[in-house]
Amino acid sequence: MAPKIPAIDTEACIACGNCKAVCPEVFRLNENLGHSEVINPTGAPKDRIQEAIDQCLVQCIYWQESTDWRKTHMPFPPNYDNLTRIFR
Repeated sequence: MAPKIPAIDTEACIACGNCKAVCPEVFRLNENLGHSEVINPTGAPKDRIQEAIDQCLVQCIYWQESTDWRKTHMPFPPNYDNLTRIFR
């Protein structure tokens, strides 16, 4: 079973910023797009992420199975080869 990570239904998000206020290591408010984003799904303990989920006014944040978070949540496709060399 794959680990669970937070995800946001961006169509339902009202950009209130509660998730970022509770857990800024994981969430950010993208004012240009008009919704919050997951920037680091493992950036905080699960209980803090769950608190952010619980504070969402429209309940648009949920847990999903992580297959490859980078492919589905990065705002642009990174050059994986360069990242691998940088972080070795």
